[in-house]
Amino acid sequence: MIGHLGHIPVSINQYVYQHNLETYYRTFLALKYRFALSGNFKRDDVNVLHVIEELGISRRTFSNHIKKLIHIGFLDVDGYDLHYIRGYNYIRKSKKLKKGRKVEFTYSDLTPMKFASYIFGSVVGYLVLKRRFDKRRAELEKDVLKHPRRKSKISRKDDTFPLSARYLSKLIGGSKSKINDRLKEAVNNKYLYLYKDFERLEVPVVYLQELIKQHQEGESFPIVRNGQIYLQHPFRYSNMHIIKRITK
Repeated sequence: MIGHLGHIPVSINQYVYQHNLETYYRTFLALKYRFALSGNFKRDDVNVLHVIEELGISRRTFSNHIKKLIHIGFLDVDGYDLHYIRGYNYIRKSKKLKKGRKVEFTYSDLTPMKFASYIFGSVVGYLVLKRRFDKRRAELEKDVLKHPRRKSKISRKDDTFPLSARYLSKLIGGSKSKINDRLKEAVNNKYLYLYKDFERLEVPVVYLQELIKQHQEGESFPIVRNGQIYLQHPFRYSNMHIIKRITK
């Protein structure tokens, strides 16, 4: 397989994340790009053995993955053991997913150490872009009402957006501990960029416990760094994927 494999609708990646299908989806994508020209395969095809080897799984595991992919509608099979690989548009429409955007997929993303963080990073990365764009657009609309003759455009200077595990848990699902782990993995694998935001307080360290007692959910949390009290604001993330508009 070559480095660049194509682009995947972010909505499908989000569906996979929310239904814990990453393991099966990895097999699906390996098959999809191995049999990109024909769009179908038979179990006894020699290229299937190459896929199993690339994935680093057993034949039994592969067989279980095929059954699951057929069950969820990502594959279909006829009476002659010919397996049909569903297209992204078919999957998106059959699952009633939004059109949205598509994200680049490369061969290195298929590796077992990176795949889950690739899926999560693409979902959060698109969310960062969308939330930041929506916020900036609202600011511009407000500015235009005040200054109707002023020409404005959405700036790309600050491409970060604050996200917390609690917020993501409500929005895309998953426990806060799971999301924190996935965020760290996505940052380590360079699917997301992390900007830590701290604000120094001119308050003696002895008041730390009192500040913690007064802390309310949703507010920045007081911590100690280098003998000084800081407010730890929600971490800001930016997208590091190549994301494009779906035109078809």
